[in-house]
Amino acid sequence: MAEKLAENDNEVYGIEIDLEAVKEAKKHCKDIIISDIETLKELPYPESFFDAIICADVLEHLRRPEKVLQILGCDRKATSPPPLWMLCWLFRCCS
Repeated sequence: MAEKLAENDNEVYGIEIDLEAVKEAKKHCKDIIISDIETLKELPYPESFFDAIICADVLEHLRRPEKVLQILGCDRKATSPPPLWMLCWLFRCCS
């Protein structure tokens, strides 16, 4: 996803715990926070820094997704108005 976003001249930032994924993401991201997203206390960016925040294939794996949404700015001004949130759940149905 970062690759496609970066292709369109977007500045892409990420949060990743897996070091192999970090190596790949560094090719496309301006900055990557290497951390477990559930242990972050805050983002190291000023308020209204982001135009959009995308959580793709993340929230369904968390113990407390509401806490992570708060840290990402759901209850703060992390995105410039109006905030754009893309919460994506990817799944495959098997018969």
